Amino acid sequence: MSRILTRLGLSLPADPWSRVSLRTADQARVDDLVRATVRTRDRAGRRTPPALIQILGERGAGKSSAVATALEGQRTTDRHGQPEAPHWVYVQRLYKERITISDIEMAILTDLPRPASERIATRGEIRSRQLARCLGQADRTGPVVVVLEETHRYHHATISALKSLRELRHGVDDRLCGVILIGQRDTLAGNAEIALRSDTMDMQGLLPAEIAQAVELALGPVCTPAAREVFSQCGDCRNWLTLQDRVDQALGLAQAAGRRAIDQTDAIRVTHSGLRELAKAAQVTNVQIAAHLKEATGRHVSDSQVSRILSGERSDPAAQQSITDFLLAQTNSAAPAAVAGGHHG
Repeated sequence: MSRILTRLGLSLPADPWSRVSLRTADQARVDDLVRATVRTRDRAGRRTPPALIQILGERGAGKSSAVATALEGQRTTDRHGQPEAPHWVYVQRLYKERITISDIEMAILTDLPRPASERIATRGEIRSRQLARCLGQADRTGPVVVVLEETHRYHHATISALKSLRELRHGVDDRLCGVILIGQRDTLAGNAEIALRSDTMDMQGLLPAEIAQAVELALGPVCTPAAREVFSQCGDCRNWLTLQDRVDQALGLAQAAGRRAIDQTDAIRVTHSGLRELAKAAQVTNVQIAAHLKEATGRHVSDSQVSRILSGERSDPAAQQSITDFLLAQTNSAAPAAVAGGHHG
C-alpha cells in the first residue's frame, strides 16, 4: 500500500517528518564548522577570512538540511555593530557531473548584487575581474558563502578550480567567499593544494535518544514508547531516510493488524532490534535458537553466531529474520513490556 495512504489512514499527515524540529549532535557540529565559513569583521573593520569546508555523509544523513539550518542561524555585524545581510549562493545545475567552474562563476554573478545595466562577461580575464569585483563589493555589505551539493559527482577539474576561486582578490582582500561542499565522499583529499587549506566533517548519524525523540515528534501516540525504544536500538535507523522507511513498514504492519499505533512487535519485526531482550523474556536459550534454525533452514549455526545476531549484527539477514519470527512466535506475538539496552552501532 502507498506510504502516504497508510499514514493518512492512521490520522497522520502525509509527511509527518516535515514537522520534526530536532537539534542533534550532528547539527551542533555542523553549526560550528559552518560558522568558520562565514567571514566576520571586528570593530576596526578587520576581516576574519572565510573557510572552505566539506560536510560528508551517506545518502539520507541529513547533510543538506543541517547546512541549511546552520546558515539560517548565522548572524554577523559590521564594524558598527549593525546586522549584515548575508549572501548565500547555491549552484543549482541538475546534472552535477557536468558542473564546471564556469557554472559556479555564473551562479555567483547571478545571485550577488550588481548594477542592473551590467551584463555578465562571457569569457577569460574580463569574466574573472568582474567576478572578483562582484565578490569584493558584496563582501562589504555581508559575508558571501557558496554552497555546492552532491560534490561526489563533480569532475575533479571543477574541484581543483576552487583553489583559483579562493585566490581572487579585490583591493587588499582575498578569500572573498566561504565555500561549503556537501557530498557522500571526500573529494578534496586527492588535491593536497586544497585539502591542506580546508576542513572536513563526517556526519555520525542520529544517536539512540535522538531516534526516539524524532519518532515521538513525528508520530506522537501512533507509536508506543516501547516501540520507540526498539527503533532507537536499531543501528540502521541512525540514518534519517532509513528511519523513515522502517517506521513506514511498521505503520503498514499496524494497520494490517487493525491497530491504530505501532507496538513493540511491529518495531521488532522491521528492525530486528531488541532480540536479546526478547529472547530473555521468552526464556529461549541460544541452543534452542540454533536448533530452530537447523530445523527451519537445515543450517548449523554456532552459539557465538547466535549471540552476534542477537546483539544486532546484520551479517546474516535471513537468519536474523528467522530468529525474529521464532522469538515473536514463542511469546505469542506479545513482546516484553520494556526493552532496554541493546546494540546501537
